[in-house]
Amino acid sequence: DVSGRVGAVLKAMNDCGFGGAFATWTMRHDRNTILSDMRKAQSAAISALQRGGLWNRLRRDGLVGFIRVFEVTWGVRTGWHLHVHAILIHEAGSEAAVQAGQALTGRWIDLLAKAGHVAVGSGQKVKPISQDQGLSDYGVSDLRGWGVAAEMAAGWIKTGKRPDRFNVPELLAFAAEGDTLAGQKYAEAVEALSGQRLLVVGPRLKAALDL
Repeated sequence: DVSGRVGAVLKAMNDCGFGGAFATWTMRHDRNTILSDMRKAQSAAISALQRGGLWNRLRRDGLVGFIRVFEVTWGVRTGWHLHVHAILIHEAGSEAAVQAGQALTGRWIDLLAKAGHVAVGSGQKVKPISQDQGLSDYGVSDLRGWGVAAEMAAGWIKTGKRPDRFNVPELLAFAAEGDTLAGQKYAEAVEALSGQRLLVVGPRLKAALDL
């Protein structure tokens, strides 16, 4: 359960007296963008963020690390949209976590540019975490599984009203109702994201938070 695991990380962060920031990292896309290409570029960027001079400096200054969730949606008009939600955790509090997140955002933009992709500054977000925020502020509540997706798809089919974008379980739900295009896109997502873990909490971060 993604929500439960993220909630455990936030609780451990607060118990340790650390602070955090929410970050959303994106890249430009259109209806012709290939999902597997986005996955390769973003996975490589996430890995590169966690090494090198900037990362080492941020770690020395108190950045404990970050967890990340990949979120993918598809829409008829704009195609695939893959982006990263991250929680950055810092020993010195939430404002320090925001500053670290902003520095990593600049690095994210540079890494994608070197790989031939565009990530505009206005598409990236970093904001402090406050203890009264819930998981909905992080976006985890939108990562719906099959049960909820099937129920929502049935309602959309009944009313004839659909949202502009669908996540992967929702594509599967529509495919089960006979939507051929949704089935094709679901198959494309499964192939492109094969082996990709939805949520990653590294061993160093687990140790720091006593998880």
